[in-house]
Order: sequence, then structure tokens, then C-alpha cells
Amino acid sequence: MESRWLEAMGAILFNTMTAVKSILFSRHVKIGATKMNVLNISMLTFILIGAITPGPVNLIATHTTVYCGIKRGLSHVAGASVAYAIVVLISGLLLRQFGHLSALALLTLRISGSLFLLYMAYKLLSLTHQSAEAVKDGASGFINGALIQLLNPKAWLFAGAGLSAFVLGGTNTLSDLLLFTFVCLVLCFIGVGAWALLGQVFARWLADPVKQKWFNFSLATALSLSVISIWLPDL
Repeated sequence: MESRWLEAMGAILFNTMTAVKSILFSRHVKIGATKMNVLNISMLTFILIGAITPGPVNLIATHTTVYCGIKRGLSHVAGASVAYAIVVLISGLLLRQFGHLSALALLTLRISGSLFLLYMAYKLLSLTHQSAEAVKDGASGFINGALIQLLNPKAWLFAGAGLSAFVLGGTNTLSDLLLFTFVCLVLCFIGVGAWALLGQVFARWLADPVKQKWFNFSLATALSLSVISIWLPDL
């Protein structure tokens, strides 16, 4: 069953990369007398690096696959990807209207995001082999993935930086914003999906409860440290 999900994910990644490639080489705009790609290599690299580098969403994707299988892991990936597309779209609309994101909104996200990540770290530390079995029948991976992404202040800040660099600095049309949002959706799925596949590898190694305990401790520590990075710009 899980091999079918791996094959399905491979097909999805191939089709989405084909779509991105098609857009990359087909959509152009004129800025003055110069013709340039709206979606260029530097922008794709920027988005993919943001999606694939270690972070709370990726760590939980690995953990979800380890304990709940690749199906639930991919559900988490889908939720996180859709949520990030929503973050990008809302950020783009706000930046086009007001020119900046509300400082109060970002502070609220930092506080709520920090508390949620610390709660997730606590849940990982308290997870036993028996409770892990119960997790499989717990909350939807899609909902968890979306919630973690929406409460991640780094996602909003990264979206704002990308929009400022690659959309607002150009023609700044709604169609460009929608196109940028679509590419973020695709590359987020690829980046976070890679961490879900990593969980598939770990799952074979974590049959031993002792190894599970150290795995949970490592992820909980990483999540706790990610809270520090949320506040790092202000320290």
C-alpha cells in the first residue's frame, strides 16, 4: 500500500515540475525595453531553499510519516503546502495594499507560534510506543500541517521577502501574485515532501522503542530550538 503512495508522489512531483518548467519558459513581461522571466532560476531557488531547509513543518512531516505512514505524511505535506500558498496570497494582497505586514500581527504570530511549537515538543517527549499507535487514529495530518504552517511566523516573513524581491519589485500585477503563489505551492510540496520521504527511511530503523525515544527527544529539542529562531531577529 505504501509503495503505491510513493509511486503516486513521484508522479505528482514529476507533473508539478513539468508545470513549473512550462511556466518558467513561457511567461514573460516587459519592463521598460527589457524582456525578463517573471519566474527565473533565482526565484525558484529562493522558494525551494525556504521549503526544504529544516524547520518545524519539515520535522513534523518526518515524524508523521515515521509513526503514521506515508499516507498521513503526504496529507501533512498537502496541508502545509496549501497553507503556505494561503500565507503567500494574503501577504501579497496586504503588501500591495499597505506596503508592509502589521507589526502587531507578526507579534501575535510569534507568540502563538512559539506556544504551539513548545506544545508539539512536549507531545513528542511524552510519546510512548503505545501512544504512538493511538496517534495513527488521531487528528488529520492535513489539519496539523496547515495549522503549523499558518502559525509559523517564519513562513509569513519568508513570504514577504520573496514577494518584495520577485513580485512587488516588478510589474506587481494580480496575475503575477497568483503565479508566484502557485509556484510556492508546488515547491513547498516538493520540499516538505522530501522530509516526509525521509520519515519513510527512518521508520525501518525505529522499530526499537529505545531508538524511538531518542528520535522523539531529538525532534522535540529541534522544535524547541526553532522557537528561539522565531525571536532571533529581535534579540
